[in-house]
Amino acid sequence: MQSPSNTTTAYNVLLLGETQSGKSTFVEAVRKYADQDIEVNESAIGSGYGSHTTTVNITPVTTDLPDYFVVKATPKNGAGCDEPIKVDYGEFPNIQGVDDYEDSLNQRRGIRMDRGPKKDEKICFNIIDTPGLNATNGEDELHVEKIFSALIKSKEIHLVLITISFGPFSQGFKDAIKCYVDMFPDFNGIMVFVHTHIDYKSLHPRCTKFAKSFKEKMSGLYKIMGRDTVPYFKIDCDLFTKKPIRNCITQNTIQKILQLAMFNNPVIMNQTVVNKTRKMRDIDYLLKDKYEATISVIERTLRFKNKEEGDLLADIFQLEADIIKMQVERTLRKEFLRRNDAVGLELLYEKRFDTGTMDNTTNKGMSMELKKQEFVIDQVKLLERNVHIVHHDGGEKERSWSVLFEPTSHQDCVLHAKLYVTRSNRYGREIQEAQARCSTLTAKLTNVVTERNDHAKVHEQEKRHIQKIVDNHNRVIRLLGYVSNEILTPKVFQELIEAKAYIGTLSECAKAVESVYHNIMEMDDGNS
Repeated sequence: MQSPSNTTTAYNVLLLGETQSGKSTFVEAVRKYADQDIEVNESAIGSGYGSHTTTVNITPVTTDLPDYFVVKATPKNGAGCDEPIKVDYGEFPNIQGVDDYEDSLNQRRGIRMDRGPKKDEKICFNIIDTPGLNATNGEDELHVEKIFSALIKSKEIHLVLITISFGPFSQGFKDAIKCYVDMFPDFNGIMVFVHTHIDYKSLHPRCTKFAKSFKEKMSGLYKIMGRDTVPYFKIDCDLFTKKPIRNCITQNTIQKILQLAMFNNPVIMNQTVVNKTRKMRDIDYLLKDKYEATISVIERTLRFKNKEEGDLLADIFQLEADIIKMQVERTLRKEFLRRNDAVGLELLYEKRFDTGTMDNTTNKGMSMELKKQEFVIDQVKLLERNVHIVHHDGGEKERSWSVLFEPTSHQDCVLHAKLYVTRSNRYGREIQEAQARCSTLTAKLTNVVTERNDHAKVHEQEKRHIQKIVDNHNRVIRLLGYVSNEILTPKVFQELIEAKAYIGTLSECAKAVESVYHNIMEMDDGNS
């Protein structure tokens, strides 16, 4: 990913959304936020009919994250200097009439938008624009295939931004969101929603019909994600507006979205896991049935010259089978420990107060709270703007957390809280059980390998007699281990994606998946 020489850091933002939900328009809006004089790439936006983005496009945007504000015509002070008077549009929701409120948003005469304070350094945001989530005819794995290579190359993802628009969500969109949340559980902690086609007029407190509809839509998404709430933004991505107040609201909303990419703990792609989707599991169930049947046939159809030889060779066969089964189980246990017996942080609690959404009250005595947990909190992160913390309790190394705060302005007040727990803390009991089982398996494995080796020295000729059967049996047991695992490492998943193993009918996919697992097993044997 690009990080220009005059920047210190690059942040990667993954952009998802339905066709025509405003993804490409949002990319152009971010470019315009960074440089108001930039020429909008109208060809990138499309015609408004069908999906314009068919491949993954990465747009680097470099900015010093300026504030924007609106000022009135400047009067002269006693010293003869111009003193611009800022327009506090945060007070506009107090205007009683919706039409009067709209007139205030639309005013142009005697006001202008100015560029305000900025950071001392340039920061690069790589915006990863993707094809529409509903453009794959239900083949969610096909959409993931298109973008996974870009995610791996990015190394880190700092923000997953999902654009939404008016109208009910299609079933394809809801299925795709569930697919991403299920496949990449770590993404759940860095996801936000952005409503890109908002008329700011609809945010007036008296526009209750819109507020109710929006709340119902978001509740459905929260349920899919298994969350009580998810951060969201409302923005009008009108790239050509000449109305200073509307434009200023848009620019400052974009700033707050980009700040979240800097605020989040990133998902490190080569350390994350990929959970199998329903289709992936269905394919694995087919293969699992096949492998278990093959193992059963091999074990039932062993034929020997006499009972003495049969007992001897059965012992050899059983020793080999016990070894490979224990090795497979120990590998799965170690993979669990690798993922969870670590200092990696997992999101425990998230809540955002933002007057920019225009649906938060600004009364005094606002609060956030995480009730008592079974484990201690390992990290508390707060993003604050124009708020005063009145009181806080609990926090890091405590089991609960709460904060009482007050907005100090009508405009752009933000308090965003994210609380984390280390995986080793959260899954302590399961980790202890896995460690104990690994120790038991290692001890048993040592004993069985010793017994197998001693047995082989005495009965080398007999072992050669059934070696081919033993090898085939062990190979199938190892394949059974692959399909029995509920998760995939990024490396294995990439092998499957590159082979297009999940595109086609179940039987076609099963053959492709089996071929990939065979290749991985052979590569592992070659490296051992």
